[in-house]
Amino acid sequence: MITAPDEIENLKRTNSELSEEIESLRLLFQQAPLAYQSIDKDGTIIDVNDTWLRMLGYNREEVIGKFFVDFLAGTNTERFKTNFTKNLAKGELLGEETEILCRDGRIITVKFNGKTVKDKDGHFRQTHFFLADETEKRRLEKQKQLQFETMHIVFDAIPYGLMIVGPDEKILMINQAGASLMGFSHPRELVGTSHLERIHSYATEIQHDSVSHGFSNHFEYLLSDKSGLEIPILKTAIPVMFGEMPVVLEAFVSFSDQRARMEELSESKRKFTTLLDNLPGMVYRCRNDHDWTMEFISDGCYELTGYQ
Repeated sequence: MITAPDEIENLKRTNSELSEEIESLRLLFQQAPLAYQSIDKDGTIIDVNDTWLRMLGYNREEVIGKFFVDFLAGTNTERFKTNFTKNLAKGELLGEETEILCRDGRIITVKFNGKTVKDKDGHFRQTHFFLADETEKRRLEKQKQLQFETMHIVFDAIPYGLMIVGPDEKILMINQAGASLMGFSHPRELVGTSHLERIHSYATEIQHDSVSHGFSNHFEYLLSDKSGLEIPILKTAIPVMFGEMPVVLEAFVSFSDQRARMEELSESKRKFTTLLDNLPGMVYRCRNDHDWTMEFISDGCYELTGYQ
């Protein structure tokens, strides 16, 4: 038989347990890793947790009862109002970003995710939003974009061909000099295409071997340009990391002009030697050293001296 005192004691114990549970939930809410805020249909802040206050630097008294748009930076006010009204009809706000003014004057970028709550008549009552600070993420993205743009400028300023080739052998980047050498007016015409389509077959195996073993290599190959003309190329292939992707940086230059000049020089030398060999008598050149070392002698030497 349960007496009144027993019931009172059980109620006290139950109330104590409930109070402890409520306090635990309150602490969990206040110390949650994400900032929380709730606003009513007029945009007035009803509640925030301690994480929200720490993130923005305000005291609770400075926030509760204030319009949330008063904390937005610059031109974000009207944009947020428009998106907030639009998303209220859907009952949720997912991935919305805006800039908020902190108490110390800093401006941070936050991302909203949350839902709206309606009363029993289906009318909007309040929101439950979680805010994530995206400031550092956006800063790193901008820094990465700036580095990428700077690399593009340097890439295009280099006077010889450069391209970055992905693991699937497709061109990720190529500079203007490289595109021009291949007969294209703009690099974008080559991005996404396989660079192997333009390499003469005898060079393909050499390149694969150098890249697969993780070291750079220098070799010659024939490059087929846009018109099908084969151009002799000297190329260096270096395996590097492009972000988290293993790629190959390739530098290449045509040596057809140098080869033509060397052939022209060789032909001139051959003609000159033929001319000297057909002159009457002997023509020779020697060093101005102690032994008068012979450097060149024409075929007329044999007829005059009998020596080869």
